[in-house]
Amino acid sequence: DSMEVAFENLDIERFYAENPDCPLNCYRLLLSRITNGTTSPPSFDQVCWFHITRTTPGNAFERGILPLGQVIDDIWGFLYALVDDALSTEEWSAFRRNLGDGHYADLYRMKSGGRHLWRPYALLVRDIAFQPEEAGNHDYLDVPEIVEDICICFSERYEMDLLEAYRETTEPCIVKFVDSETTDEHLLTALYYLYTVHRGNPLSMACNTCFDGRGSPIPKERILQIEFP
Repeated sequence: DSMEVAFENLDIERFYAENPDCPLNCYRLLLSRITNGTTSPPSFDQVCWFHITRTTPGNAFERGILPLGQVIDDIWGFLYALVDDALSTEEWSAFRRNLGDGHYADLYRMKSGGRHLWRPYALLVRDIAFQPEEAGNHDYLDVPEIVEDICICFSERYEMDLLEAYRETTEPCIVKFVDSETTDEHLLTALYYLYTVHRGNPLSMACNTCFDGRGSPIPKERILQIEFP
């Protein structure tokens, strides 16, 4: 079809080397080749996103996908259950109040301190979850960022591997949901991802864009699928 023909006939890097003054970016250049000249994507009314995480087996997300501020107490409670035979509740509470002055403690305070960083977060392209380094992403299937921050601070203070205990009691999880906020970027990025895969090129940051909930939850009714790959 026209898409595969365009993918076969267009080497984007070579094109820009030969046409350095082309006003189109790589996304709209690709679209123009598929549509024989059109550089504006057709309208669409929904986008599917993939929330990448690691959670308890069988988690049905009954409350939807919640921003950090609404789950932070649950996270701390879950982690304490992994070490409650080694620390008293008073010791754990003291640790939570003061994670220390290191890099990961600073990251924790930054992420938890403002609603604008509570997300929840999701990827447009599911494959990015399995190749995070190529796309410059954190490996969310291995451990959520905030959990990693807490666990590293804990291990630095108590010399106990809380992170490994977390991995042993949780599973990688991908939650697919739908959102009605759309932009040209979503479709153009998806096309570039398909182009990259078709030509056998390595994935990169250009193959993906991200959803940011900006501190608002994703309701359960917008969740389409929960999988534990």
